[in-house]
Amino acid sequence: MAATDLYEVVLKGFVGAKPVVNVFNYFQTLGSGDSSDLYSLFGSFIGGPLAACLHTSYVGDTITVKNLTNLSDAFSGPSFINGSVGGEGQTNFTAIGFTYKPIDTLVRPGGKRFGPISEDWTASNTFNVTKLGFITALQAVLEGDIVGAGDEWQPVLFSPANLTHPAVDIVTSLVGIIFKGITSQVSRKL
Repeated sequence: MAATDLYEVVLKGFVGAKPVVNVFNYFQTLGSGDSSDLYSLFGSFIGGPLAACLHTSYVGDTITVKNLTNLSDAFSGPSFINGSVGGEGQTNFTAIGFTYKPIDTLVRPGGKRFGPISEDWTASNTFNVTKLGFITALQAVLEGDIVGAGDEWQPVLFSPANLTHPAVDIVTSLVGIIFKGITSQVSRKL
């Protein structure tokens, strides 16, 4: 709704009956767009590169956007981000791992795991070099600002007040996003 607002984007999908959830935070640096604008832009910016890395067993469900600065600004709609990589799928908890590196040292690094991935994307527990271009494209959109129609949202890490910093919530920019390779998400095990 206004520059300086903090947004949370929750991407939810399924692998079979098992939910797969990733949470993102964005700081609005320009414009007056609202959660419905960020919903539309998130799907178009992230959707293609993410779908190009996920096995067809991943089916998108919803994208929910909340303005954490103004709670009356919220929007939820369907996710059209579905896995597009065929072949034999790996286990639903085998994933592409990224670490979000914060500028502020009071905030712990964040992480994202996207999966499942196709069996032919890996060999001997490493990614096939011919598939790294897809992963690099995904990393680039995760690191980049989401921009559209005079609005701009920057990816950030958000740490609510806790024992390390009890008096204040912290929003920090990123130094970068690091590709970690093949990883697992234990909570996704069936």
